Amino acid sequence: MPRTRRQVQIPHRAALSLVVGYVSRKLVDQLRSVAFIVGYLLVFQLFILRIPIANAVVLAIGLALSVLGLALFLEGLVLGLMPLGEFIGLRLPERTVLPVILAFGVVLGLSATFAEPAIAALRAAGSAVVPWDSPLLFALLHRYADYLVATIATGVGVAVGLGMLRFAYGLSIKPFVFGFTLILVTLTLIAALDPSLREIIGIAWDSGGVTTGPVTVPLVLALGIGVARSYGSTESPTSGFGVVMLASAAPIVAVFLLSMVLAPTVPRLDSREAFLSTENSEQARQLFASDAQFESFIDTLHEDTAETSLGIGDTLLGYLWSSARAVLLLTGGFLLVLLILVRERVRRRDEILLGIVLSIVGLTLLGGGIELGLARLGDDVGRRLPVAFSSMELPERQVRIRDFDTGVVQQAITPDGRSVEFFYLAESNEFQPVPFYPQRLHPYSSDYLHIPERSAVFGGRWTTLGQVLILLFAFGMGYGATLAEPALRALGRTVEQLTVGTFRSDTLIRTVSVGVGVGLSMGMARILWDIPLPALLIPPYLLLLPLTAFSAEEFAAIAWDSAGVTTGPVTVPLVVAMGLGVGGVVGVSDGFGVLALASVYPILAVTITGIALRRHQHLIMHEDEKQGTA
Repeated sequence: MPRTRRQVQIPHRAALSLVVGYVSRKLVDQLRSVAFIVGYLLVFQLFILRIPIANAVVLAIGLALSVLGLALFLEGLVLGLMPLGEFIGLRLPERTVLPVILAFGVVLGLSATFAEPAIAALRAAGSAVVPWDSPLLFALLHRYADYLVATIATGVGVAVGLGMLRFAYGLSIKPFVFGFTLILVTLTLIAALDPSLREIIGIAWDSGGVTTGPVTVPLVLALGIGVARSYGSTESPTSGFGVVMLASAAPIVAVFLLSMVLAPTVPRLDSREAFLSTENSEQARQLFASDAQFESFIDTLHEDTAETSLGIGDTLLGYLWSSARAVLLLTGGFLLVLLILVRERVRRRDEILLGIVLSIVGLTLLGGGIELGLARLGDDVGRRLPVAFSSMELPERQVRIRDFDTGVVQQAITPDGRSVEFFYLAESNEFQPVPFYPQRLHPYSSDYLHIPERSAVFGGRWTTLGQVLILLFAFGMGYGATLAEPALRALGRTVEQLTVGTFRSDTLIRTVSVGVGVGLSMGMARILWDIPLPALLIPPYLLLLPLTAFSAEEFAAIAWDSAGVTTGPVTVPLVVAMGLGVGGVVGVSDGFGVLALASVYPILAVTITGIALRRHQHLIMHEDEKQGTA
């Protein structure tokens, strides 16, 4: 007689307690992953630069949405998308042929990229670029924004297909490294020699960092391991590594090629006056996707005050459609493959459905949180960093003085004999002398716009010290944020197990953290001194070619994948926005590229460490052999 399952009845209070405890743990986990980098930025701005946070309420809401959205999104992945991906990865190689698997891998990579949270960082970055400084870059982020994302997704799809091919035949990662590196160096040099392409080098390289997030990597690895097992190519303990490198490199190539195609069609208006002139109106409109987008941009140029409206509802509604489309597209592809190719029924449908709903809600909240919180914080800190070595205006604290009387304006004289104008501003029973700028006096309303200035932390002959402070800040941010990255700790444990303790977890974590810190410092140096990005990117990649050739296969794969864990949904928007913020203040039109530099130096650091560990291991073995023969 068959047994009947008995359902365990849990009291409502106990069930509620279990749910609340589980949710609390998940929120605390995500809060920890965000807390260091956010706290570091806030402390630096408040206590080192001594500048208050602008729009603190909006920022707090955005950060709260980021934490909640990230927790819900990752939980949705675990419940909904990951089980589908893992099951298909294990069963698909048993039910069909390799070309079909490769085609599915391409579609998987393409659709997974649309669901990556960090993609929102690229969309939000468009507001920091002006069309007269970087016309092609501006067009990519506005008129061709959808093309840009689709191109990046296509690059990831091709990379996943190559990864499946590598897993199936057990191919070495080294030929892929050499091939992609030489292609990328060649494309970068071509772009550097072309004035119309030079401005997109940074975003092309940064696009590789937004693709290796919490959606793409786990799903692709699950499929890849299934393919490797099916084709008997799992002899190497690190055969699962290497796909992150491919998913990072292929999108960079794709963005370069897209830019080369679009460059001849983009008009160049090299000044604000040329952009706003009536005779160039039709050319200016060609940089936008619609007339409404063009009119909205023109309106923002003429606004005197910074935007303070929350717009939370509109922001979340905007992300709801894109999030639902991305998650449902990915899920629909999984279900079609499961039902048609694998010919299996969907198991645990209630959990899968709950996971899909949580993924959509989480991705919506995370996208809104990135725009309202993380991107704002990164941009705010980035725009304030130059105060370390130069005085700067604080537009968020501007004051409009009604019916300004020019009779209160007085004159002073400088040591070199120049005459300057100022007046006294009465605030809170205090009288502060402030400079007078005639151009800020409205010609019709007689209103005067006073924008407070903040003196440099290290000015005059100490300017260099202020710039060094920014480099140290960037290193500390990169090192500390990477050290606290949960994905890196998981990678460290995996690497230590697969290399049988040769590459210890702590060694990998600290090596990658140092590499990211150095990369961020180099990125800030590049923006502060307007150093061409190829001059900082090409040498480390060329150096990596011989180092990779001398590295053991397992260490090479680990090194090239290690950069992927440094570009998560929290780090990407902060780093991108911060680079653009600093670039906007110091006059560098292209503030991209910081993310790319933060990716290459961990690869370099891990490769050198792997060679050193292998050499040390060989010396120990040699000594043991000598003692044994003696």
